[in-house]
Amino acid sequence: MQQVYAAMIVNDNSGEERKNDLVEQLNKSFEAWFKADISLFTNLAEKPPWYGHRRDDLIQTLQEQTIYKFCTFNMNSISALSDEKIYFSQPKQLNDPFDMDGYLETIKKDEFEFVSEEVKNKVLCFCSTLQKDNLQMWAHYADSFTGICIGYEFIELPKDIAWRSIYYSVAKNGSGALVDTLFVKSKNWAYEEEVRFLKFSDSPQLVSISPNVNEEGIKGYISELILGSRFDMNKNGPVLRAVLKELNARYDQAGRSSIDIYKAVAVKSEQSDTLEIKSLPDFLDCI
Repeated sequence: MQQVYAAMIVNDNSGEERKNDLVEQLNKSFEAWFKADISLFTNLAEKPPWYGHRRDDLIQTLQEQTIYKFCTFNMNSISALSDEKIYFSQPKQLNDPFDMDGYLETIKKDEFEFVSEEVKNKVLCFCSTLQKDNLQMWAHYADSFTGICIGYEFIELPKDIAWRSIYYSVAKNGSGALVDTLFVKSKNWAYEEEVRFLKFSDSPQLVSISPNVNEEGIKGYISELILGSRFDMNKNGPVLRAVLKELNARYDQAGRSSIDIYKAVAVKSEQSDTLEIKSLPDFLDCI
């Protein structure tokens, strides 16, 4: 359909008004096509469809699988916790300057010539990982071990959010569904073991995640919260306790278990430096 509209725009001699109308139709067609692609990747319990040059994915299903998000401890992360929301960001906010190369290269083709930059940049993503004890992840994404790591359990995604584990490849330009190109990154980032969630929207936004969420949010909950080895207990502990107590009260009403609290403890050995995830059962009882 994109090719048809593009050809019509190039060959049409009916005047500027007609051309503008065709461009508007093409942009609407692009949005509809992209959203249709997203709908192929929404099921958490089944293996996503295979497209392009992918091989075996890191993970085939998210059913009963914990995924993790590393955060700096600040007002944004505390507000997101308290409000039961996760943040979907624009591509330009990602730390890899080459992220989404495959997508950007694909939409440079002639058939996408008249798709507006505004529409092309409506892609939003939430990046998570399968790991909670990776030293590099704590250093890069949790403010050098002073932040936190949140463990999520996703039960059901709305129709406008897609998921897939990132495929790490030398060649990032795949074929097949356009949305599939957004799940490929360079092998340099393979240590992240990323699971990515995508949606198509006008601006960065917070999306609800709750056991009792409406159809526009993600049905799920927080199952774990891990404090970094350098987390400031005296300064930040009281605020975090208050938020977690309120969350646990809501989860209790929804018939969910309380959030498990841990700390990532640095362990030094002759062989290698590692992190040990230790339970903090008395964290919420501290004064």
